[in-house]
Amino acid sequence: MKKLIFAAIFAAFVFIFCSDDKNNPVRLASGQSGADIDITLGEGPLPSKLMVELSAGGQEPRFDTAEVKGRRINCRFLNIAPHKEWKVTAHTVDMNDSTIHFGSTTFTPKPNQMSYIPMELQSKYFSMHALFSRTQGNMTRAEILIDDKYLFTAPISANSSDTAVVDAEYIPLKSQYKIVGKVYGTDNGSDILLFEGNTTVNLPWYDDHTVIFTLNKNPAYNGGPSSMSVWLQPAGGNTGAGRIGQPVYFNGTGHYYDVVTLDRDITWDQARDMAAALSYKGMRGHLVTIRNAAENDFVWQYLAKQSGVSALFIGGYQDPEPNLSDTATRDKNWHWVTGEPWNYTNWSPGEPNNFGGIDEIWLMMWVYSGKWNDQITRLRGFIVEYD
Repeated sequence: MKKLIFAAIFAAFVFIFCSDDKNNPVRLASGQSGADIDITLGEGPLPSKLMVELSAGGQEPRFDTAEVKGRRINCRFLNIAPHKEWKVTAHTVDMNDSTIHFGSTTFTPKPNQMSYIPMELQSKYFSMHALFSRTQGNMTRAEILIDDKYLFTAPISANSSDTAVVDAEYIPLKSQYKIVGKVYGTDNGSDILLFEGNTTVNLPWYDDHTVIFTLNKNPAYNGGPSSMSVWLQPAGGNTGAGRIGQPVYFNGTGHYYDVVTLDRDITWDQARDMAAALSYKGMRGHLVTIRNAAENDFVWQYLAKQSGVSALFIGGYQDPEPNLSDTATRDKNWHWVTGEPWNYTNWSPGEPNNFGGIDEIWLMMWVYSGKWNDQITRLRGFIVEYD
């Protein structure tokens, strides 16, 4: 009987719960640990649910969900094994189960103690302007429908300018979207669809970061021209490059940094051009240039490790070597995209090595270690710096 009572008491202690109040009583089983995870949501619409996973090697993963009532949420995990590195992964979803925020971190708890882990989840979205060429005096509203589920609309007043603008904001990030444009108006006093058309947009956007497509006249409408044009442009500094969330500030340089991931592979040259197209607080972006160990550690800890990919392009490149067999020159003639001095490196052991006898002239960072590698193949992300 005593054993049964003890087992029941112990089981009562082994639980997980999420709440907006981290001041609940803390009860830990002997020798066990706990974690208070204080989560702050980044930019973007307020999601409906927070989903959290706690995992460690050799341990059963722990999961929980919570309704989101504000941008600060506290999750508490009790009775977890100490002396192990645990990984916390959290993301939020909207009513369509699309990810709006994402973040992860690691910690090693001590026995009989609660660990406090602050996390800021980065927003994962893009925004755009749709500019309609205003050709009709009886236009009343314009609409953009994205992937048949995200609808954005704007009224058009009778005395508006020649361009009608619809802002589409906080669209969950992926590599391709179907865009449908519609313009409504009046015909003989009745509401009617005047123009309609669609296009497919692949990210990143090129052609000066503008996509133009045509809306054709509704056959049921007798007046006006046969078609009109719509221009899609990135909004708020977020290009279709796949920028993730709010850039982070590093005191060591006075610069802001961000991480970008995509659903497909890109070259270093494409990453360089995409980074240069981004801006933040009036500052232009470029592939990150790393000048010392402190900056490298910041970029690795706060950006690379949160990216969800295995490797990321950074802003170094090499002049092709005249003689690939000359191992003494493989770490020579490297440059930063900004022209800054090349006076710090963080190569992985044995790198750079021109693996397979190929000129590997692009620079990347391994996400698992923060170390550098020379590269020739394509990757799915990069780190951008604003200054």
